[in-house]
Amino acid sequence: MTRRAAVVAAAWTTPVVSAAVAAPGAAASAPVPVDEGPYVGLFLINWRAGDFRVDLRVARSGAAGAPVALTDEARVDITSEHDVETWAAGIVVDGPRSAHLLLPAGLYPSAGTYTGKDGVTLQIARIAGSGYSRFTWLPKGRFTVTATVTRGRVHPGSDPKAQTALGFGTQSLGIIA
Repeated sequence: MTRRAAVVAAAWTTPVVSAAVAAPGAAASAPVPVDEGPYVGLFLINWRAGDFRVDLRVARSGAAGAPVALTDEARVDITSEHDVETWAAGIVVDGPRSAHLLLPAGLYPSAGTYTGKDGVTLQIARIAGSGYSRFTWLPKGRFTVTATVTRGRVHPGSDPKAQTALGFGTQSLGIIA
């Protein structure tokens, strides 16, 4: 018997492998742990002609009223089809039509809950934008603004109720200038 064959034979005699081979269905039916966040979501909000704001949400499972812990910094990228004259406070300008928003890791106060179809309740922190960004006066027309979570986990579900509570991973909005 070769050394490799001896090692393989020994591996198949260990209790763990033997148990898995004896009951493969049992291993496959073990409960899968629930993914409990944190999740980052966003809402693009249009106020009046040429003005828009990005509001953020952070959600994580936890006791009612517990603060929501964001373990790593999150980032939202914002792009526009129109030049932006004024970006809201806290937004880092990358160019006349692009910017990003950083959400630091930390604890955020819970402002409500969402219970998913799986029965898991998430605490939600609402982080309102620090003001509106404004297009330049010209040209006039309808232009799209898109905001996308580019760093941070987005809730994996597609349930409209979840998106209403937790926000979107990406959202585009036509804004009239």
